[in-house]
Amino acid sequence: MKRHHHNAAAPRASRWPLAAMFLLALGRYDAALAGAPVGLLDAVRLSLANNVDVLLQRQQVDSSAGALQQAGAPFDSTLRLQTGRNVEHAPLNQRSRDAYASQGFPLSQLRSDSTNYSVALERLLPNGVVLSPSASVTRAAGSVNDINQLAPQNNASVDFSLRIQLQKNSGRLAGAGASAAERELAAAEQDLRFALAQTVLRTVQSYWGLLAAGKSLQIARESEASVARLVEETAKLIAADELPAADLHILRAKLFDRGAARLAAEQALLDARQRLGVAMGLAPRDVATLSADDDFPAGAVDPAALPGRLAALQQQALRRRADLKAAQLRRDAAATLSGAAREELKPQLDLTLRLGYAGLAEGSGAARALSQNRGAPNVGVSLSYQWPLANNGAEGRYRQQLAGYQQHLAQLDGVERAVALGVEAGVAGLVRGAAQLRQSEQAAELYRLAGENERTRYRLGSSTMINVLTTSDSLLNARLGNVAQRLNYLNALVQLNFQTGALIVDGEAGQSVGLGQLLDLPPPD
Repeated sequence: MKRHHHNAAAPRASRWPLAAMFLLALGRYDAALAGAPVGLLDAVRLSLANNVDVLLQRQQVDSSAGALQQAGAPFDSTLRLQTGRNVEHAPLNQRSRDAYASQGFPLSQLRSDSTNYSVALERLLPNGVVLSPSASVTRAAGSVNDINQLAPQNNASVDFSLRIQLQKNSGRLAGAGASAAERELAAAEQDLRFALAQTVLRTVQSYWGLLAAGKSLQIARESEASVARLVEETAKLIAADELPAADLHILRAKLFDRGAARLAAEQALLDARQRLGVAMGLAPRDVATLSADDDFPAGAVDPAALPGRLAALQQQALRRRADLKAAQLRRDAAATLSGAAREELKPQLDLTLRLGYAGLAEGSGAARALSQNRGAPNVGVSLSYQWPLANNGAEGRYRQQLAGYQQHLAQLDGVERAVALGVEAGVAGLVRGAAQLRQSEQAAELYRLAGENERTRYRLGSSTMINVLTTSDSLLNARLGNVAQRLNYLNALVQLNFQTGALIVDGEAGQSVGLGQLLDLPPPD
């Protein structure tokens, strides 16, 4: 493959890391503000930093990261602290008042005063086991204590509960949601990478379009000036009776024609400048002075080598393309969610094991009840079974998730076919573009020679002005066609790199874009 050669106006840096592109473009690009020509990589850098689609996709990555964090919430430990005090008064009937009075306690009501402290922790494990340790202390005092001459009673209980989900496992369900959210975050990152690649593609093609529009305008101006000079020369010859006056009418008509073409080329340059300015995110006042610093690279790839690489390039694209990776990740996430939804169809069967003890302390120091007068261990076991007779909610969710999975399968199949066909079209376009470029260069050179010969013959009187103008038009069309073919070739080259996922490469410094991805064939893996 021929290597491309860059002129002296090529960018000084051959590669821009994407992170640097975002950091360096936090402020406005001074060179663009000053009206200085912009290099290709500088245009790419500003586009990556200012493009709305890229900025929106970066926010989508942050949103997916938040969703992943939220998906882990079911596994968060929940700590519950509670304290409270209750003072209650229960009125006594006459018989009870008389009974208490006979014992020396003239009471009309009983008072109870209780204070409670409790702490509990609950945690769901990925295997579906729910751990629930808890401890509580209740301090009780009141009329009964006074009558019986008892100190305040401090009762404590410590329990450790273990709930094992034998059927519908909420740990696996929550884990499936977290796994799907993790894949969605990875897919969003691939979407960002694809948005970056699309931005690079549009910017490079807009940059080449601005160059081509400038060259076409220059050719149009040169052509108009050439006809204008010919009009002056012919007018002098007609005045000297050396040429017929009819030739001047033809030339003036041609001059108007070339002037109209020049005006159209000026409008095309304005349109191309605005397209690149919009891609770079420049303010309108900066777009008006935007110009390209680089020139078209010389040379072209050897088209004969490309068809033999088609299968390898398609496989390369299937491994590299970010949109394909995103589709694969979302398919996997949908498969995980549909499996979790199928799990929800099962009935709930839980086994709960409980182990604990109770303690008692009298007087002050309620916390002493946790360690004093502890009784024998308290144990318990229970089995709970729940089976919705009409499980519409779970069945509906399963149908939705299964349909979503099938949709992602179809989308992935469509992306895979589009990638393979896109690479095939890219290879064919580049092969034809390189061949057309070479032929247009040869045609332009031959028309140039033909034009010189025809003008010589005209001066010698062996040709007509119509023949001179005809060859001049052919040369003009050939020069414009050569610019168009150079533009088509460069666009096809960067398009092939985009189709194969080679516009952005990964390295030790992170993702980057370099001239190699813009001006050369996709490198092999």
